[in-house]
Amino acid sequence: MLRIANLTRNVTNEVLTDICECFGEPQKIEFVNYPGTQKFKGVAYVTYASNEEARQALACLAPGKVFPGDEPPPVKASRSPSVVKEEKKGEESESSQERKESRKGREEKKAREEPE
Repeated sequence: MLRIANLTRNVTNEVLTDICECFGEPQKIEFVNYPGTQKFKGVAYVTYASNEEARQALACLAPGKVFPGDEPPPVKASRSPSVVKEEKKGEESESSQERKESRKGREEKKAREEPE
């Protein structure tokens, strides 16, 4: 049994059957719905007659492939929280360094302007 996820609502049983038939004969296709609303969850389970057909489908239905009628999903890049924290730490130290330099410049300017 294969679990196929990230399907959009417009993927029908006919569309998924057509795709799955490229790798063998699917014995059963089950769409998963939310219990209360019966809205499609974007997940389907496909059972093939043989393990070889299931392996072939698994190899070809790689993540990121788009089914007919689907819009490609937006790319969401995420970084490790520790990387983000380090970047913020670097930004803070740069801005605090700039403030120190600016303050030092003002103090030097003020010292030059004051009569002795």
